[in-house]
Amino acid sequence: MRQVAESAGGVRIAYEKDGSGGGPALVLVHGWCCDRSFFAPQHEHFAEERAVVSLDLRGHGGSDRPDPGVPGS
Repeated sequence: MRQVAESAGGVRIAYEKDGSGGGPALVLVHGWCCDRSFFAPQHEHFAEERAVVSLDLRGHGGSDRPDPGVPGS
């Protein structure tokens, strides 16, 4: 399920968190031209045994795409 967190600069970052279990959470971060859906199969697989977080970097997928002409956005 998509959730949103707000960064210190006010940019909204979309992410999904599933699973539970011992040990640290597994965080999946996509590359340059993708979004969090790129890791959907891995997210589902690893969430069976541990906490998994997949996120959309700024300007990708469901995260805010700030205006490059506005300082601080």
